[in-house]
Amino acid sequence: MNAAHLKDDAARLAALAEHLLPAESVLIVTHDFPDPDCLGAALGLTRLLTAHLSVKKVSTAYGGFVGRAENRSMVRLLDINPNPLCFCDVSLFDRVIVVDALPGGANLSLPPETRIAAVFDHHLGRPDESAPYFFDVRADAGAVSTIITRYLLASGGEIPPDVAAGLFYGIKTDTAGLSRDSFPDDEECYKLLFEKADHGILTRIEHPERGAEFFRMLHRAAESLLISDKAGFLFLGEVGTPDYVGEMADFFLPLKTIEWIVSSGVFGDKLFYSIRAKTSEEAGAAAEALGRALHGSGGGHGR
Repeated sequence: MNAAHLKDDAARLAALAEHLLPAESVLIVTHDFPDPDCLGAALGLTRLLTAHLSVKKVSTAYGGFVGRAENRSMVRLLDINPNPLCFCDVSLFDRVIVVDALPGGANLSLPPETRIAAVFDHHLGRPDESAPYFFDVRADAGAVSTIITRYLLASGGEIPPDVAAGLFYGIKTDTAGLSRDSFPDDEECYKLLFEKADHGILTRIEHPERGAEFFRMLHRAAESLLISDKAGFLFLGEVGTPDYVGEMADFFLPLKTIEWIVSSGVFGDKLFYSIRAKTSEEAGAAAEALGRALHGSGGGHGR
């Protein structure tokens, strides 16, 4: 990391401390269906808060549930222990931090009256400059885990092997191994964390045991596949977790002759969808436009 970047991050860290301290308890809230990036970022932020800012109690919560096998392995092996938000009394915490989401977003189940102390995200939108909380939302970061890694480096503290593994896996999944939507900061942090990470844990996260439902879902996706020109379409029907929708999109994207894959499924009373592209940078914009057209919400990265 160059000196100028570390100086900027040190200034951000000082500003964060001003917004958070004094605080004995902090609740980190991720988006409703946490993925490896927000889980890794929450783990790294917990380390920052406890080891550098001396916060005594840090908890992580989410509005939906952790569904994908890799994500459940990550939670278990890294001892992240996130709690369903419905079981948390937000008022019992001195401060609330939002990770990988923006206040008011459709994928964040925090009560609207919640007083938020800080927000970390990396998507295109950002809060108004007059927002009453600290925020670090970067368009030039492929993962929130990258942002949190930079704070840990600015703090001068050690990044333990398990924390490094969580942050590394967060960057790896959100940037597809630096092959999409990645930036120089992602590359630097990726290499640094790779050297520090516990690779035994990483292997167990990336190759988790799977239940029979996953293979039934693969069969259902293959049976439903339709191809039109350069696009493939999957409809999974009712799913046990919304994560299957994105997981099947990832699995079928390598199909020959297609450029796009659109996967969808029904969870509860909602239709969930994922759009993936091999080379186009318009998948996130397409997801957002489709969400508006269906009176719902959507968004995401280029591919």
